Amino acid sequence: MAIHNAGESSRTTHGAPSAVDACRYFAGLLLGALEEQLLTSLFYSGVDRYHRHRQPLPREIAEIANGSCKLKEPPEIIGSGFVVRSLEAALWAFHRTDCFREGALRAVNLGDAVDTTGAIYGQLAGVYYGVNAIPQDWIVRLALRLGAVPCQPGLGKLRRIYPSRFKIVGKIEERVCDEVCGNKRTII
Repeated sequence: MAIHNAGESSRTTHGAPSAVDACRYFAGLLLGALEEQLLTSLFYSGVDRYHRHRQPLPREIAEIANGSCKLKEPPEIIGSGFVVRSLEAALWAFHRTDCFREGALRAVNLGDAVDTTGAIYGQLAGVYYGVNAIPQDWIVRLALRLGAVPCQPGLGKLRRIYPSRFKIVGKIEERVCDEVCGNKRTII
């Protein structure tokens, strides 16, 4: 059901069959990562067990599922705005690295549609490596940019209203507060 729904959700902005099928395949990869089977023999074609009873993957997605990124290097690997190429580029970065940071940098340094390729890579690597693998300084910068931890007197109220916005790993919350407030300890 999750794989089917992932494909259907694509239709709101990208209704092309390749986009829908790429989303279905990617959802299968995410499920594989959750089941810790992503880098086993199931890495590419293992999502077939999810698709087999529905409809087969089209040629361009099947090529990715069969490991096309293993055989290519830039400039053949490109992170273009075309979902099929961005998916392949994200998987290329994931396959060639063994940590969140290195893979994310490889994915976005391919150029072109770095936001798309980075988002695809980040979702997959985030599920596979876990939130603690995301570099803490990246989370701090993101939190500062989003204003997620503004160190103001009303922060306690915001924390109660939007608790998920303040679930920052480890001591990152203190570091963000230190950077915003100039090393003043604020109880939040």
